[in-house]
Amino acid sequence: GGDRFEPHSAGFQPSQIDPVVFRVLEEKGFPTDGLRPKPFTDYMGRMHFGYLITLCQKANDLCPKTFLDVSERLHWEFPDPVAATGTDERRLQVFREVRDGIEDALLELIRGIGEEGES
Repeated sequence: GGDRFEPHSAGFQPSQIDPVVFRVLEEKGFPTDGLRPKPFTDYMGRMHFGYLITLCQKANDLCPKTFLDVSERLHWEFPDPVAATGTDERRLQVFREVRDGIEDALLELIRGIGEEGES
């Protein structure tokens, strides 16, 4: 989406970021400098969001229905890769699958927004 979007990430119960997250983001060339866990309250009431996207049912259930500064809420269900078990290679694969699924969903959303703007 280029400079049309300013993404932010936050959680309801943020904890340390699993080191595998940095690895799979860097594999795709995404910057990881400055990534840190943030609570959603860092943003609530401080800025307007065009889209609020939750990635698991727990977050969707906890997300305040009264988050006033949101134009549209979306829910995309993804498994929590941190919960993946098995070998290191299997866990890495799960993180990659979730990363790629989120990327695909974002690209589809961006394409859809572009098509709406053209009409």
